[in-house]
Amino acid sequence: MNASTAYSANRKVYLQSAPMKKELWERIREARKIAGISQSDLAAHFGLSRVAVGLWETANAKDRTTPSTEQLRTVAKVLGVTLTWLIEGGDPSRVSLSDATIRDDRRTGVRRVRIEGTVGMDENGFWETGSSESEGTPYPTDDPDAYAIRVMNQRFQPVMASGQCILVSPRAEVKPGRPAVVTLTDGRRTLRTFLSHDRGVWNFTSVTDGNLYLDLSDDEVSKVERVMAYLWTD
Repeated sequence: MNASTAYSANRKVYLQSAPMKKELWERIREARKIAGISQSDLAAHFGLSRVAVGLWETANAKDRTTPSTEQLRTVAKVLGVTLTWLIEGGDPSRVSLSDATIRDDRRTGVRRVRIEGTVGMDENGFWETGSSESEGTPYPTDDPDAYAIRVMNQRFQPVMASGQCILVSPRAEVKPGRPAVVTLTDGRRTLRTFLSHDRGVWNFTSVTDGNLYLDLSDDEVSKVERVMAYLWTD
């Protein structure tokens, strides 16, 4: 069996050619092993358990689960393969720098983002920014302003557990139906699902209950930043 080699700016990626097209779960497993990344390490990028990633790769179709497109996009970056190859398979030469590559801390893809703390979380899910931790956490992002917020509170369960971090990307577009960190003009912050912004009014719902609405005027909102992931850092 011949090996096809694709080069990125940071590493060689070797993918074995095969007579039959592999399934998604096989491509994830193959690329992960070639990259030398454990299921636990991959799971940490999503705030998931090792078992959850194991279900992406299991040969048992009855138990197998499929990552979302957004999750696959991150998987591709972490493992150093293209999203196109990961989803569609085919010729290993389609793994190229032009689509998606993993980068280390010296490049621009995986950055060590700072981690802020939270202070005074109230019953409505508002907090004030606490001191930053001495060490950040690595995460695949092209946003140089990306940062994380560690929430030591059970207020947002089951969406995220106490001790997890919210990964925030200030330069990413805030999209309806996606979680966002909302900073008020008085300095307080909260995690909400963004709905819309129209005629000077921001519309949100709770991330844990879509029937709990929050409407804020432009005068009350300092900024709204997109949440990219919930993750563990240990």
